Amino acid sequence: YLYEYTNLTDEKSYVGIHKGSVDDAYNHSSTNKEFAKVFANSKSKLKFKVLEYGDYTTMQNTENRMVAK
Repeated sequence: YLYEYTNLTDEKSYVGIHKGSVDDAYNHSSTNKEFAKVFANSKSKLKFKVLEYGDYTTMQNTENRMVAK
């Protein structure tokens, strides 16, 4: 699935993909230091949303298009 975290404080967003289930223990695998700092801060206000479900290759392509924008 393709997902998005939105920082409600500044409206910045992070998109990613995951092969597992939405309700498993996975949160993200971002290497973006700014996002990691926000995610680790218990006071951050993040909204999580699943944008799309599909096969992994399709999700990769969609993620790459979104990141390029």
